[in-house]
Amino acid sequence: METRRKILTRHRKGDGIREIRRDLNLSRNTVRDVIRSGGNKAVTYVRKLQPYPKLGEYIDFLEKLLRDNKHDRPKRNAKHLYEELCIVAYNGQL
Repeated sequence: METRRKILTRHRKGDGIREIRRDLNLSRNTVRDVIRSGGNKAVTYVRKLQPYPKLGEYIDFLEKLLRDNKHDRPKRNAKHLYEELCIVAYNGQL
C-alpha cells in the first residue's frame, strides 16, 4: 500500500514512469498498472498450474506418505521422506 501511494504521489508531481521505476526499484509494467488503476486494484498473482518437473511422477507417493505421517510417532522429517523416495527409484536432488 505504501509503494502504491509513493507511485501515485510522484506521478501527480509529474515524474515519469521510468524515473519512478528507477527510484523505487520496480518494473515499468508494475508502475504503469498502479497508475492506470489509480491504486485501487490489488495486484495479485495466481499460478494456474504448479509445475513439478522432477517430483511430478512421485506426487501421489509423497501425498500417501504425508497422509500416513499424521499417525506416526515420531513423525517423519524431510530427510526420511527423501530416503523413502530414493528407495522407489527417485534419482534427483531436492
